[in-house]
Amino acid sequence: MRRREVLQIIACVLAITPETIAAQTAAKTYRIGTLTVGPPIPSTEGTGKMLVEGLAKRGYRLGENLAYEARGAAGKIPQMAN
Repeated sequence: MRRREVLQIIACVLAITPETIAAQTAAKTYRIGTLTVGPPIPSTEGTGKMLVEGLAKRGYRLGENLAYEARGAAGKIPQMAN
């Protein structure tokens, strides 16, 4: 086989090969949190649920590309300063 034929075969194989062979990057996970004076706001009820639903309308899914963390001081205001 001549060099030109080998190069033509390699060029054809590269042209046919899909571009999906390249490594895929991991999806970015966005983190959001709430800090309240009272008890933590869970993501399953009340304003926490409204927040997560509003973000879901914009393409952010809890557990997929969104992490939610709720913290509360339970009325202990000095604890929030630390």
